[in-house]
Amino acid sequence: RSGLAGVLAAGAAPRFIAARLLGADAPSGKVTLGCIGVGAHGYAVNLKQFLQEDDCRIVAVCDVHAGRRQRGREAVDEKYGGKGCAEIADFRQVLSRPDIDAVVISTPDHWHVTMALMALEAGKRVFCEKPTLTIAEGRAIASAARSAPRSTFFGSEYS
Repeated sequence: RSGLAGVLAAGAAPRFIAARLLGADAPSGKVTLGCIGVGAHGYAVNLKQFLQEDDCRIVAVCDVHAGRRQRGREAVDEKYGGKGCAEIADFRQVLSRPDIDAVVISTPDHWHVTMALMALEAGKRVFCEKPTLTIAEGRAIASAARSAPRSTFFGSEYS
């Protein structure tokens, strides 16, 4: 009985000890994100929501429009109290960065499949909005996601 009680107590301990005491606030305990597409929805919804998550850190914002990149970077730097967020114009540079674990794709719909497939090929985890325009595109992404040993998530919204 005492052995079983010890095992049960040890199993319950993580529920009662603050995560920061176990090192969850360490940079190595966070998923690093690159946000690709920080226009209206990419900024106001996706970037702002991921900034509220404690288990990730945005390290780069990417958009073809300089003003959007700047606005995104400023929001990230303000949240984290520093100047560590990169502004990137070409999404391929985000995918090539080894320090980025995952990408959030919030671009116009016709870019979703191309970027998601390239991100999976680059070894990134993927969160993508409304991923496909056709069933064939959906199957291509599902096949790539199934063969990649990474998490792939797709979001959809209703207006």
